Amino acid sequence: MITHSFGLIGETGARVLYVPLICNTNLGNEQSMVRWIEEGEGNYGYDFSVLDRYLDTAIQHMGMPKMVVLQVWDTYLMQKDKLRPSSSHNQEKRALRHLQGLKATLGTGPVVTVVKPDTGEVESVELAQYEDEQSRALWKPVYDGVLQRLKERGLDGAALLGIMSDAWPTKVEAQLFADLSGGMAWVSHSHMGVGNKKLHDVADVAYQATVTQNHYANNDPPTGSRYGWKAPYLLTEYARGGNYTQCPASRLRHAGEFNITGTQRGVGRMGADFWPAVKNKAGARSGTVAARYPQSSWRNLDLYSSLLGPGPDGPVSTYRFEAFREGLQACEARIAIEEALTDEKLRAAIGEELARRCEEALVKRTQYMIKSLGNLRLTGPPHWYVTIGYTYWHRSPGPVGHQWYLGSGWRERSRELYSLAAEVKLQLAGK
Repeated sequence: MITHSFGLIGETGARVLYVPLICNTNLGNEQSMVRWIEEGEGNYGYDFSVLDRYLDTAIQHMGMPKMVVLQVWDTYLMQKDKLRPSSSHNQEKRALRHLQGLKATLGTGPVVTVVKPDTGEVESVELAQYEDEQSRALWKPVYDGVLQRLKERGLDGAALLGIMSDAWPTKVEAQLFADLSGGMAWVSHSHMGVGNKKLHDVADVAYQATVTQNHYANNDPPTGSRYGWKAPYLLTEYARGGNYTQCPASRLRHAGEFNITGTQRGVGRMGADFWPAVKNKAGARSGTVAARYPQSSWRNLDLYSSLLGPGPDGPVSTYRFEAFREGLQACEARIAIEEALTDEKLRAAIGEELARRCEEALVKRTQYMIKSLGNLRLTGPPHWYVTIGYTYWHRSPGPVGHQWYLGSGWRERSRELYSLAAEVKLQLAGK
């Protein structure tokens, strides 16, 4: 079934792989991908066979990953007496209050999957806290084994640590991870993001998906684009789950293009097969796998979107997936044009007449896209969803903007986009 998911994910161009090295994370995993084997007296051996199979399956069916995120931390490891002195909008304290409201057990050590060699029985075992003296010796063989396997597959340069959320590891923990991983950078999925792109002053943050730190074209600059696809830093819009699962197809179709015309490289933290799968007391499937472990809840950042759907033999495509994929194809065509428009030599090669037609078409696309994502009203939702253009207004797209878009000539604009992209490429090829 995971093979099917990887195959469909690969069709969207996504090349990010998450590998939980601890149990009970926000991703909903019951077990860790490296299994610890009891050897007595607190000593362990390590079984990497599940990880090996997972990496090989991803490479074969999704494509070569560009990021392999080793999840080594989650919110249940928070130590309430060691929070950061300050965090943007007090997000870390909010995360703590949320977990306390759920009566979650916090401040424990990392939980891993342990195998009893005599019986093969598997159980979850809580290890010492990362800050404990014995942690370094326990975890070093794990990191050494994982890094060796990544290197064998040419993935050592793709490896990152995660996942920072509104809550962060402590500085002592961050230093331990840096030492064990050889200074590996981090991934963050959070509300406010990491402004200085640093985990404390110990490690870099190489990729982040944020809710509120994103900026979009919004008719400024006049070209209709801020060329987010050019950004050297991997920043994406945090795709809040309910909006992307329940929203109109036009929202999903525009998800990629809306971000690359802003300052983001794309859209992040979207679920492929995170549909409701956990049954409630009445036997109805009502909860996602993330809901299994309240100690790892990320409040309204939990991953509850799914572009795929459950089929009789595994995950299958949905209208959400198809709309999203079509939008990514439009992104590729747009980037092909914008590359020529923003490079002095390439622009000269295609000529000003073609450049002018391209710019006019792209500005029109941006304007129509923005309108389709609005509610086309100024009352109803809280004012910030309507009036604050830089970040919030598009997050609750309703049926009115979608219905308007259906009759707006979107097929003709798509035909125009692809025709212009082809014309640009032919001009550059001297044909």
